[in-house]
Amino acid sequence: MTIGMQITDNQKAQIFELSGGNPGAIGACAQMLNEWKLIQPLVQSTLLDLLEEYGITGANIWYLFNDKCKKTTYTVALVLYAVKFGFMPEDRLLELATDSTRSVNISQSELNELTEKVEVKFKDMMGALA
Repeated sequence: MTIGMQITDNQKAQIFELSGGNPGAIGACAQMLNEWKLIQPLVQSTLLDLLEEYGITGANIWYLFNDKCKKTTYTVALVLYAVKFGFMPEDRLLELATDSTRSVNISQSELNELTEKVEVKFKDMMGALA
């Protein structure tokens, strides 16, 4: 269950707990965990921690990853961090994640706006560490 990097036993346990055994969620969690380590290695909280923080589990992980974020770890990260940084309401995130009918989506313009805000916030955070 690795995609480029070794997943620890604790991370495997977290994936299993979050996924509730849902195969799509397991694969999505493993991919997000490994890709996020490569994208943003200095950030302490993983995307799995944020999913857990917002109560997104089981099939809802798959809906968010697959249906709303087009299997793109970076897009999932943008949406989760947009909530964490206060750029998107948590109820909007939960609306996206719990929509099994694919009737609720995130528009490209909404995504572009969130991308700009989150990227600026990360640059500011990284600049503060320098």
